[in-house]
Amino acid sequence: MGKGKGKKKGKGNEDQPSEAGGGPSGGASAQPQRQPAQQQQQAKPPAQQQQARPPAQQQPPRQTPQQSGSANEVEILVPGNKVGLVIGKGGETIKKLQDETGAKMWVVQDSRSADSTHKPLRIGGDPKKVAEARRRVMEIIGEEDQGTPPARGQQQRPQQGGPRSQQPQQSAPWSQQPQQGGPRPQQPQQAGPAPQQGGPGPQKPWPKSGGPAQQQQSATPARSGPPGFAPTPQAQPPQQEQRPSSEQSASVVNLGLGARGRDYPALNGLLPPKRNDRPPMKKTGRVIIVETNHLGLSMKDRTKPVYHYDVKVEPEKPFRFYRPALRAIREVLYPNNWPSFDGKKNLYSAVKLPFRGDSATETVQVFDEERGQPKDVTVTITLAAEVSFSSIGQYFREGSSTRPPQDAIQALDVCLRQPAAQRFLQVGRSYFSQPRGRIVQLGDGLNLWYGFFQSAILGWRQPFLNIDVAHKGFPAAVNCIQALEEFVGGPLRGNDTINEHQATKMRGLIKGLKIIYEMPKSAQRRTHKVIDLGKSARETRFTVQDRGEMTVEQYFRETYDYQIRFPLIPCLKCGSVQREFSLPAELCRIMEGQIVLKKLNEIQTRTMVKEAATPAPHRRQKILDSMVNVRFEADPHIQEFGLTVSKEFKKVEARILNAPSVYYSNKRPIPVNKGVWMSSSFIRPGTLSNWVIYNCERRTRPNELDNLERELIKIGGTLGMSVNKAKIMNLRNDNVREVEKDFASFQRDKVQLLFVILPDRGYVTYAKIKSIAEIQVGVLTQCLKYITITRRLNPATVTNILLKVNAKINGINHNIVPEFWPTFLQRPVMVVGADVTHPSPDQQDIPSVAAVAASHDASAFHYNMKWRLQQPREEMIQDLENIMKEQLMFFYRKAGYKPEHILFYRDGVSEGQFKKVLDIELQAIRRACKSIGDNYEPPITFLVVQKRHHTRFFPTNPRDADGKNQNVPAGTIVDTEIVHPTEFDFYLVSHASIQGTSRPTKYHVLWDDAKMPEQLLEEITYYLCHLFTRCTRSVSYPAPTYYAHLAAFRIRSYIENQNIHLRNLPQEERNRTVKQEIVNNNPMFFV
Repeated sequence: MGKGKGKKKGKGNEDQPSEAGGGPSGGASAQPQRQPAQQQQQAKPPAQQQQARPPAQQQPPRQTPQQSGSANEVEILVPGNKVGLVIGKGGETIKKLQDETGAKMWVVQDSRSADSTHKPLRIGGDPKKVAEARRRVMEIIGEEDQGTPPARGQQQRPQQGGPRSQQPQQSAPWSQQPQQGGPRPQQPQQAGPAPQQGGPGPQKPWPKSGGPAQQQQSATPARSGPPGFAPTPQAQPPQQEQRPSSEQSASVVNLGLGARGRDYPALNGLLPPKRNDRPPMKKTGRVIIVETNHLGLSMKDRTKPVYHYDVKVEPEKPFRFYRPALRAIREVLYPNNWPSFDGKKNLYSAVKLPFRGDSATETVQVFDEERGQPKDVTVTITLAAEVSFSSIGQYFREGSSTRPPQDAIQALDVCLRQPAAQRFLQVGRSYFSQPRGRIVQLGDGLNLWYGFFQSAILGWRQPFLNIDVAHKGFPAAVNCIQALEEFVGGPLRGNDTINEHQATKMRGLIKGLKIIYEMPKSAQRRTHKVIDLGKSARETRFTVQDRGEMTVEQYFRETYDYQIRFPLIPCLKCGSVQREFSLPAELCRIMEGQIVLKKLNEIQTRTMVKEAATPAPHRRQKILDSMVNVRFEADPHIQEFGLTVSKEFKKVEARILNAPSVYYSNKRPIPVNKGVWMSSSFIRPGTLSNWVIYNCERRTRPNELDNLERELIKIGGTLGMSVNKAKIMNLRNDNVREVEKDFASFQRDKVQLLFVILPDRGYVTYAKIKSIAEIQVGVLTQCLKYITITRRLNPATVTNILLKVNAKINGINHNIVPEFWPTFLQRPVMVVGADVTHPSPDQQDIPSVAAVAASHDASAFHYNMKWRLQQPREEMIQDLENIMKEQLMFFYRKAGYKPEHILFYRDGVSEGQFKKVLDIELQAIRRACKSIGDNYEPPITFLVVQKRHHTRFFPTNPRDADGKNQNVPAGTIVDTEIVHPTEFDFYLVSHASIQGTSRPTKYHVLWDDAKMPEQLLEEITYYLCHLFTRCTRSVSYPAPTYYAHLAAFRIRSYIENQNIHLRNLPQEERNRTVKQEIVNNNPMFFV
């Protein structure tokens, strides 16, 4: 704890704005100047301003300049869904605007505004600077061509769903039952016939630019809403809502997507469809009750405001001082209050803190454990906004996933994190503590730590706390010589050295970590950060004042009378690049509990999965133990907020969908039992008449290669494949150029397929083989590990190999019995999977990879892939329009007709990106269709696939548990209680878990022109999980999404260990273009 020094300051305004980006977005901004007395009316909160004059006399507030001393000030009301664009990540955009224009800007986070859909942005300074800043803001929010944004008191243009009623809504408890008439909160239906959408029939052309739909700004269609929200009389039929034209009048937002970025239309009102808008269809499947790791939350009074404060700490770094400083501040400034701090800049209090104004500054002392001395820290706490939990109740009634009550959710989440944040090591949303008892070594210097994850989420009728187990690797807190011995493989002796490979592995562990340097023959300890490995203590030389140049070994011998025991081991370079120094590794110990964000290697990942994969009952108990350790009910922060966390898992109703039957060449239905079925002769088996076994591992014996050939021929016969004798060839030298020559020879000989036996180590790697085969030469390959042909070559393994091979050579393995396919898939449908994979956080110069896999046959079994390189961490698929145009043309060339429907599964995006996906990617698909032909507008069904969540299901009845891990059965679906209150989303466990607890996949329907019934879309999704070519079991998410992952993985192999010029990614793509004969003749080469 610390002690106050009496430097408290008080200041405050009646209308105190936050810093730029105040609230969850963060960021910094200049504060407004105090206004003179005659300006007091303008400085009142918005609610007071509106009460000060009758509505008829209300003028557009602050759209014309206001004089504040010698400076101008204007106010713009920014749409709520555009505030993030203006602020930018961490306040980056608004800071840039202020720097470039010279004007001051700040967002007023005032929840008392009568207009809850907009946030006031104030701009002050020189009139010319204000005008330029206002123009730049208008460009960002995309309103330049639509006139001035609505101000308070002005009539707003209608939103999708009709204008909201201005009458105050009465707050209802979170747990209040929705209106009767169905399981979901019901919405009144509009009079008249239900609108028709999509469907197999011909579609009407979209309205052209300049038509009636574009001439009326208020032509945004209305949806029926909950009670109290009447549809606008001017609303157009709902067909226009569900068929947005890429040509319709829309503001333009430049999203800064790099070299390939373009201006995309930002369609106001483009929202995900409501569940209750769909036609009814009977739900099928056996009903069971499951527990889920969601704990119900309740609050004594959700009508009371929560006060959001902005926290500024000086010095800004290191961040480890923030929480101790805030604990010390509490003792000095508000000892009777328990506000919740997020550890960075946001503080939430259930009551207004007892400052003289809206801000206070205090200097306290915290103890710096690394330096062993106290340190002064100055903290400024400023009131930023009032947050109302009643917005959560409104969200349950009629909210959209693109506009969640983020302020209220964050306040709730920060409060619930206080008990764990005080006692555990926080990593993101997870908390860890040092393991007790058995230490699990992941390898390469990392130990496994156990912890728990927690996050506040919104369900159907109430918020929940989602708690799950968590696992992470932390560097072992050992002496650096001991850490190095793990890479060497044994103890080091006095004059031992290490080779380059061992030094590289040690550098990968130690670089960037903090070490504790223990001085010889002294109790003093110092903490330093390692910037690299250096030369040995005997080789490293430096100059000592008055003593001349000497080695590190000599310096320690003469200065400390200490003889270095390992003089030939590299020293640790510490300090900074400008002022670095070297320390002997034997005198340094790795600091405990350091967070590393590097990607785990294959061995580390395998070990962690093995340790983390526990049966469902064990995982459930671990979660319950975490709840006991946190002790939510005893925490004063949670008590002051009036929150109560349930001690029991939420029980929800689930259904087990009926599994389809599959068929092979004999057309006989084969039932799927617990997600698995027996393979048979392929529907369309391929032929291997000219193929080669190419061995790159010198340890492989000739009889092992003969056995591989024999097994492939034998098992291939049982699957209907015709496999001739192979040509067996060994790589003569471990040399990439030799591989290139051999592959070129195979290509000239028109070899169908190469089975490549990969070595465990050396220059010939998987990435090299694929690059040479597919980019340089143009031959088809199937890689096998050495261990596969020596220890694991059993019939099951050979069958799995041939499942991939048959797909690569254009065969069809199996399919779903036609009687199970709904009529939707009995017509031409293109099923698409899309994903963007990113480099690990420590890889700053590696691009992200966007991959799109699309079917091109009537059976939805054959796929091809298109890919692009993108700037690191860019999640939106920047060139999706051209990718989809290529996919549509590929489908047409292969099938002879255009698809009548596009079913799109998009993986990898979070709820916060839904709006961006709709505005960018959905519109890109529309434009791609339009580019094929003016009248080509197929219906689109767009689902987001989410796997990075922590929801788990546990059977309540042992008879419903499946397998040794006691999981819920394959086909278990949950679409009530813990899902979105109004939109269509669901959790589906489509696979039988082989190890550990099953992770359900979450699906959220972002768009659906066809308005398919819930049951139908759930069944289609489940059936597609049975069409993955590489196995005879249902997988955890639809096959097209799996293929997008495989495609992205293949592209990653093309750029492995290569220098990529991020400023010229199109050229990098051209340098890695797959040979056209591979793409055209074997489109599934990547599986």
